[in-house]
Amino acid sequence: MIKAILLDFSGTLIDDWDEVYETTRILAGRKGIKLTKEFYKKEYKIDWRKFWRSLGVNPDRKLNEEWGKIIAHLIDKKKKSSFYKGAINFLDGIKKKYRIAIVTSMIRSVFNKYVKTEKISEDYIDIIVTGDETGGLKPKPNQVLMACERLSIKPSEAVFIGDTEADIISGKKAGCKTIEVCWGYPRRDYERERGDFLAYSWKNVKKILFDISN
Repeated sequence: MIKAILLDFSGTLIDDWDEVYETTRILAGRKGIKLTKEFYKKEYKIDWRKFWRSLGVNPDRKLNEEWGKIIAHLIDKKKKSSFYKGAINFLDGIKKKYRIAIVTSMIRSVFNKYVKTEKISEDYIDIIVTGDETGGLKPKPNQVLMACERLSIKPSEAVFIGDTEADIISGKKAGCKTIEVCWGYPRRDYERERGDFLAYSWKNVKKILFDISN
């Protein structure tokens, strides 16, 4: 029986590609690497660690924190985040049936900047697990397992929804069902870990959850 829905945030619930690209461009520049939008779209790896390693940069926690500081500054310049079409209706439609958690690699201070004007955490989300709370970021299962523990459920009682290979791997390693959404960050057609289910809209996600639960 499915009791909880675990959700990635960036690229799954919100469309923040422009901010993510600009942050990556600035951070790469600090490492002596010139990054263009065309190169980023072509070479972006579904696992962000693979992308940074391909540039010769170690994707450690320090890099993640530096990335967070840059994007936090960019977020301050915009009034609110851009949720994907159907995302809020989806959350509104499932909140009475399932516990809901956000599992994001963002550090807490950055996440808070994203949602402060939307109040999404207060309206829909039971718990939030950010990237500075565990010893291992996605694709390790640590964050997903922490979310399940806080919700007092078994991983087999949760569905993890995300747009990246790292999301899918972490969900599967933890023992959750996984739904891969086919929007989010640029992706290339090469073999990668796939979700148990593929969704092309939030309406599609809701149907998949109905089928899984019945």
